[in-house]
Amino acid sequence: WPTAMGHLFSYLRLCREKGVPSHVFDDAKALAQLGFRYAEPSQPQAFVTATAASMPLYRPAAWLSGPSLLEGAGGPPTLRQLLGGMTPRAAMVEVCAKEVAPKAPRSEPIYGTRYGRQPIEGEVAAWEAAPLLPELSLPRPNPFIPKRLAIKAPQTLPRKEGVPSPTPSLLPAADGARVHFLPDRTFGRPRAFAYFLWRSPEFYTSARTAVTAELFAGMLAEVLQEATYEAAQAWSRRRA
Repeated sequence: WPTAMGHLFSYLRLCREKGVPSHVFDDAKALAQLGFRYAEPSQPQAFVTATAASMPLYRPAAWLSGPSLLEGAGGPPTLRQLLGGMTPRAAMVEVCAKEVAPKAPRSEPIYGTRYGRQPIEGEVAAWEAAPLLPELSLPRPNPFIPKRLAIKAPQTLPRKEGVPSPTPSLLPAADGARVHFLPDRTFGRPRAFAYFLWRSPEFYTSARTAVTAELFAGMLAEVLQEATYEAAQAWSRRRA
């Protein structure tokens, strides 16, 4: 855990020294607007309870949108203030693991949970001197956030009972791959779902090839993790 904390404080130091890019706020604002505009209906009681709790914090015109949208120019100064306080000297670190049980002689009075306290001056000094890691960088602009939200597929009325569901169409295929596409004509949401299925008789010719294929799929998912995370943030979904 000291190494992980050192990496964390190294990244926070990077944010303080380099500054958080403006596109981070632009992306967050765009995603907040998408989430508010296309929010799914909530239960009335939960909606009223959440709205009532936020009413003292916003002007009447923003009672509904205030908790969801990022408005105004206060974001960057507030973030700089928060980053200024997120230092090793101001940190309280909690470690939960069986390995630290011998260092937990005290018991919490209600549930009897064992805990302990110990000084971390040595770790704090190391975290303050932690160098910037070349593997860490500030986030880039999210290329998957939609800019044009017009629905290309014409919307239709809900399907009547007895009418068969539409089926995907087969697009021009590349070597070794087939692409099926079905545009949504009902919900009208700016979302995309991608499903990737690997099928081949070669995958099951032996236990070795089956395990190798599974390892390859896992390694590919790991390589694409950064891109798929950005896509998920921007309301796209993929499943492999």
